[in-house]
Amino acid sequence: MNRLNKCDLCGSGKLKFLHLLENCNERHNGKLFGLYQCINCGLMFVNPQPRSLKEIIRFHPQSIYYHKIGEIPKGRSKEYEKFMEKLFYFYIKHPFSRNFFYLLFPYVRRIKIIPNGKYLDVGCGGGQFLYQIKKVNPSGEYYGIEPGNFDEEDVKKHKLKVFKGTLEDAHYPDNYFDVITIHSVFEHVYNPSETMRELRKVLKTNGTIIISVPNGNSLALKLFGKYSSQLGISHLFTYSDTTLKKYAEKFNFKIEKVKYGSPLNDAGSFIMSCRIKFGMTRKRRSIPFVIIVFFSAIFFILFFLPILLLNILKFSDSIEIWLKK
Repeated sequence: MNRLNKCDLCGSGKLKFLHLLENCNERHNGKLFGLYQCINCGLMFVNPQPRSLKEIIRFHPQSIYYHKIGEIPKGRSKEYEKFMEKLFYFYIKHPFSRNFFYLLFPYVRRIKIIPNGKYLDVGCGGGQFLYQIKKVNPSGEYYGIEPGNFDEEDVKKHKLKVFKGTLEDAHYPDNYFDVITIHSVFEHVYNPSETMRELRKVLKTNGTIIISVPNGNSLALKLFGKYSSQLGISHLFTYSDTTLKKYAEKFNFKIEKVKYGSPLNDAGSFIMSCRIKFGMTRKRRSIPFVIIVFFSAIFFILFFLPILLLNILKFSDSIEIWLKK
């Protein structure tokens, strides 16, 4: 483990301890991990941290995320997957619908379509999202970065170019990609400044980076604190819109837009935080995904207006920022 003595964003050594992370201690052999915050810029991070990619992968539950293209994840149905795929295609082909799809983020990911463009998905798992874009925009070239396990033959069969390792180790040419996506990954990166520097290097001039992360300024995090579902050893850094904008400024990116998470996603996060608070996390993986979505939807219907207000006030559970070089 590596103990951080200064902030990755601003370099300040003025750090304050917030609390221990109840969401992760029991699952990691009783080791104590604290949440710290930089007094100067507000960036929050786990301390101590894994000192290598191998350690991070050991702490991250990969089996939840990685499956072959076309394979139905455990707990989901074929009908659900087909429905979500149709929603994604509808979203891409009908720009007027994008305000509606805000309600479903991150279940339907936003993307920029560029004919003949080069795409990179950092933390792409088995390449499912890349393949979705490829079906809509077949003229593009599709690349992925994945440090964890995935079926290399499967991604080759679908003509995706996925590198096993880190962004820095891939050694892509300068000014190479038109669009880079980092969905629910940047919070797991142990070297955010180095990652941002490399992203800028491989992105074309006027290219777009789309980063989505949990919101470190969310009401749920304020309410649940150390019991929040947003926290855990694998979420090495916790970002607010303010700290993300400071990273953009540090590496000379222009901010195109900032979106805040959907009411449906906020409902799911609230339910998961309640389960952690009341000691129900041991049963988490035994609950089918469709059941979690069902209760999230009920909560969403009952509390739609107050949760929508949270999003308007920028206190939602997730942030998506679009940056241009």
